[in-house]
Amino acid sequence: MSALTVDLMGNVLLDEATIQARAQDIIAASWPAWRRERALRLAATGDAVQLDALNAFMAEMSAEVDLSRENSALLAAAIAFEAAQTRLALPAYAGPTTVEGISGPQPHPDQVKDDAERAQAQAAIDTASAQVLALVASRVPPVPEPEPAPEGVPGA
Repeated sequence: MSALTVDLMGNVLLDEATIQARAQDIIAASWPAWRRERALRLAATGDAVQLDALNAFMAEMSAEVDLSRENSALLAAAIAFEAAQTRLALPAYAGPTTVEGISGPQPHPDQVKDDAERAQAQAAIDTASAQVLALVASRVPPVPEPEPAPEGVPGA
């Protein structure tokens, strides 16, 4: 498992700075500066074997960085979807709908806040991609089956 791997079942997102720092650490450990410079010097003399290996490694690192970015964005969208589901599962505001203001009755601030939060949560759910929906479905823990009642126990 690479330091760039995003755990899609977890809740830890990697921001761009973290991704870049981890990638640089991996590069420095695998191809220290002296080794990269040596590959460049050898390539200048016609021996491009090490430079080809360095370029292949850097292409692999680039692909890992891209995958880490994509997975982190996917995880962020899944977490937002789950938060939206949780928000919509809460009961709607049931208090007074208006309050007296200077210019007469006005919408109750708690009602306005609840409506806005619900609309935002619904929008997050409505715009979720198929990939996000699949990830959310896989993140939901399975519901355990009830244990059968022991035989011979009265009332079972």
